[in-house]
Amino acid sequence: MKNKSLITGTFPLALLFLGLACSVFSADYMNRRFKEIETPKPFYLKRTTAQWERQGRIVGEVKNMPEMFTIDICAANSKPQKILKTETFDAHLSVYETGWLGAGTYDITYKSKGYIDHTTYGVTIKPYSDCVVNVIFGLTEYLR
Repeated sequence: MKNKSLITGTFPLALLFLGLACSVFSADYMNRRFKEIETPKPFYLKRTTAQWERQGRIVGEVKNMPEMFTIDICAANSKPQKILKTETFDAHLSVYETGWLGAGTYDITYKSKGYIDHTTYGVTIKPYSDCVVNVIFGLTEYLR
């Protein structure tokens, strides 16, 4: 009987210390600041020279440029995403352009530290054109 009252008496105290330890020593997942990356609908710029015959590029303006961002060019509708090419850009740009991409459909993922990854699905690269995808960093910011 004495052992049972000892366990019953220390249980609430143990829960109190456990709750205090969790609140003090755990990572603060509820107050992290996140920003979003936005991309308006892609549009196309016509090109006429022979080098665009079977390929194109993704180009665009960058607004609110972070220190660095990357673009993962992935096979369309692949689960998990099959990354075909990754390009990294630094803060010295106001526009970006990828290297040559074969005509076809791709999923494009934009990433930067402090931002939520943003994927634009079904971006079509057409022959004789540049696909323009402008990128806007950080218009929407929230705690999560």
